[in-house]
Amino acid sequence: MKIDKRKKEMLKMKALKMTNVAIGKHFGISYERVRQIIGNFGHADAEIINIQCPVCKKHFKFFVSQNRKYCSRKCSGISKRLNQKKTIEHYSKAENKALSKIRNDKRKEARRLYYQRPDVKKKKKAYQKTAGFKKYQREYYQKNKRKNAKKK
Repeated sequence: MKIDKRKKEMLKMKALKMTNVAIGKHFGISYERVRQIIGNFGHADAEIINIQCPVCKKHFKFFVSQNRKYCSRKCSGISKRLNQKKTIEHYSKAENKALSKIRNDKRKEARRLYYQRPDVKKKKKAYQKTAGFKKYQREYYQKNKRKNAKKK
C-alpha cells in the first residue's frame, strides 16, 4: 500500500517535469530505482486501454504509449503466419501449372537477354570453338537419338 502512494506521488512529480534524480533525492532513493518504480507509466496521466486480442479473443490492458495490438508474442506470431502469402502447397494443380509456366517464361526471357549482350556473345562463340564443347554436343545428340529411338 505504501508503494502505491509513493508511486502516485512520484508520477505527480514526473508530471511536473521533475527529473528522476530530483525525485530520488526527495524519497532518499537512487534515480535508477525511481525509473524502475515508475516503469512504463512515464507520467501521471498515462492512459490504460482495455481491448480484445484479434487472434485469441482475450481481453487485455496496456498503456496507449505501448501501441499494442495482440495480447502476447504468441498471438502476434500466429497472426503473421496467417497473413503470409500462400505457399506452393496451398495452390491447386492448375494454379501451380500456371505459376511454373510464368516462372519458366521469366527464366527464358532472362537467359535470352543475357545471351544478347555483346560480351557474352563473344564468349559463347569462343567456347563453341573449343574441343570440350564439340564433345558435349556429340554426346548430347547421341543421347537424344537414343531417346527418340526408344519412343518409336
